[in-house]
Amino acid sequence: MKKIGILGGGQLALMMLPSIQKLGFHSVVLDQSGASTEQLADTFISGNFASKEDCLKLADCDVVTFEIENISLEGLKELSTKTMVHPSPSVLETIQNKGIQKQFLKSCDVPTSDFKVEKLTSSSNFQNKVVKLTTGGYDGKGVWIPKNNDIPSEFLNQDCVIEEKVSIAKELAVVCSRSTLGEIKTYEMVEMVMDPDLNLLDYQINPATVNHSIQDEAQGYLKTIADKLNYVGTLACEFFLDTEGKLWVNELAPRVHNSGHNTIESAPTSQFENHIRAIAGLELGETLPAKSSLTMNLIGTGSSGPAKMKGTDTLPENVFVHLYNKKESRPGRKMGHLTILGQGEELLKLKNQMKNLIQITGEPK
Repeated sequence: MKKIGILGGGQLALMMLPSIQKLGFHSVVLDQSGASTEQLADTFISGNFASKEDCLKLADCDVVTFEIENISLEGLKELSTKTMVHPSPSVLETIQNKGIQKQFLKSCDVPTSDFKVEKLTSSSNFQNKVVKLTTGGYDGKGVWIPKNNDIPSEFLNQDCVIEEKVSIAKELAVVCSRSTLGEIKTYEMVEMVMDPDLNLLDYQINPATVNHSIQDEAQGYLKTIADKLNYVGTLACEFFLDTEGKLWVNELAPRVHNSGHNTIESAPTSQFENHIRAIAGLELGETLPAKSSLTMNLIGTGSSGPAKMKGTDTLPENVFVHLYNKKESRPGRKMGHLTILGQGEELLKLKNQMKNLIQITGEPK
């Protein structure tokens, strides 16, 4: 095996590239010009991953993977007749549409909130509900927590999953990697703290402050899901822990995931390397023992425009900054992340210092 193809050239593909190089493979990335990986992939192909025809431009790769769900399913299916594709098109078909994903979770007999799928109208009932677009959501977009029946325009007349709201005490996540032989390596459960204004991750703590039985329960659910999907690659599962101590499966991500970014520094083998190992048919690397860490998103603030960063000139040796090579900063846009290694209160103290110190804004054009 020589060529690893990736549909999508954003930050997740960017963080796969070092592992592809480390393992001696050649990276081939397909995305539109200006993507984060354009100048860094071994081969960059300009194209639209939502186009069936463009997906087929990776047919001469030895194996193809993806970093985003919003790709052409038909393209991925046809591509799989010409080369190996991991995760498989059937996995994407199950997870890409949140309605189908919820039905699958119910079939796995794992706890997930009750739901219905319907096209939203002004007469829809949203009392004690969470509303999600069935397709196309990312980074907090495509999710609406109603406070009244004034439907946002992007949801009106669209197919949506309407879920029963869970009384959330903690938001948690577990990432695993599963090989072509069915070997599974699981990472420590992390605790996620969301930004209530942006509805995306503010920071996550590794390991989560939960008892071992909760972590064991979550890992059991994730193994059941991965085996039923016959999954190959890295898979993330988001959970809710409710106020009565019950665990609920929220959503799946069929790819490397924000909740596993800490593994670059905290784990013996990162989620990115284990994803490449899995899809290439290699033995998986160890995920434990892990170091305690805090990972924080770096979000664009102020004006939109060419990205300008300050505050990274002198950082403590236990702080690691990862920038996503995005040329333009916008308010609320993920521009990178940082991971801090340490313990307890020290992590939160340093996080607050870094949040005040590091700023990414757009320079006026």
